[in-house]
Amino acid sequence: MTRTTATAGLAVSAMLALLVGCTTGEDPSPTPTGMDPPTEPVRGVALSPQGFPTDLSLLPDFFAQAAALPNGGVLWNGAWRDDAVAGTDAGTPPGAAVLVSEQAVEYSFTPILVFGWRSGTDLHIGVPADPADDWGNAAAADSFVEMLGEFASTHRPPYVFLGNESDAYFDQDPDGYPNWVSVYERAYDAIHEASPATMVGPVFNYENLSGSGVLASMGDPVWEALDTHDLDRVDVVGLTLYPFFSVPTPDAIPDDYLAPLADRIGDTPVFVTETGWPAGKPGGLDAPWEASEDCQADFAVRLPGLLSDVEVDGVSWLFLYPLVASGGLEDVEWQVFSTVSLMDDDGGPRPVYDVWVGLDWSGI
Repeated sequence: MTRTTATAGLAVSAMLALLVGCTTGEDPSPTPTGMDPPTEPVRGVALSPQGFPTDLSLLPDFFAQAAALPNGGVLWNGAWRDDAVAGTDAGTPPGAAVLVSEQAVEYSFTPILVFGWRSGTDLHIGVPADPADDWGNAAAADSFVEMLGEFASTHRPPYVFLGNESDAYFDQDPDGYPNWVSVYERAYDAIHEASPATMVGPVFNYENLSGSGVLASMGDPVWEALDTHDLDRVDVVGLTLYPFFSVPTPDAIPDDYLAPLADRIGDTPVFVTETGWPAGKPGGLDAPWEASEDCQADFAVRLPGLLSDVEVDGVSWLFLYPLVASGGLEDVEWQVFSTVSLMDDDGGPRPVYDVWVGLDWSGI
């Protein structure tokens, strides 16, 4: 496995965001969300209707199901503009982020929004005025910051995350990483000026950040990706958490799995934007971890204890429904992540679903 595998969530969600824009056919009229961050941990799922990403006809059913979860939430994780590659619409809020914010009001769930700008090693930063794909690009930085200020003013979202798994960008361009942190801080200030109650933070993949992902070639820690940030401008730390990159079974996860992070962030809260365990190994995946519905349920049972070292604002299981094979994904990404879902291929709940709904988060 490669380190880019851990970023498959962004690749999937970016594709879904583009398809949502095509499906709606119009830019929804803005309605302020005006939601304060919840007082209890959010229990979310990423935007994943049955049949996605090739079929989005069941989006309304998905929103209703997500809202029915205890303190339910929906994670949107996609590119910061609908024209992800060329950026011809940079500066305009992406349609899928607007849609999720609108539907949060309609269905009463918590929207969790991740504005990304990379997929694997491909960067989506450049704009027509300056095509350079790095954060020294002043035109791109201005568009990014202005868009986020406008979005926050209109929708007043409870959670906004900037960049997805930015530790991988640190791996890719450590010298350019401080430029990203400077843009992050400008965006942080713009969002708070427009919507003071919005919780803003970066997102990291924990297994890469900590160097614990030895089963997926992520054995060298990159704590500097976190440490470069000023925690005074981090309201919440976003994490993608996939311990099957570290150990073969859920019962092998150390109780103090997150202790190295807790030592660094103190009382800064954590939002697990993606987590889960695979129910299978489709396509003949040769992976060093066990994958079964029993493993999924066992992992869900472990989660509250694993998170007890940190203050937790919310946890999102990766998918509600399985990821349908699509030509837009690399086979290995589909093989690893497609079954990290609460529902099975027939649309029925896996055993983990009832475990997930019934988890007691009161101790975290």
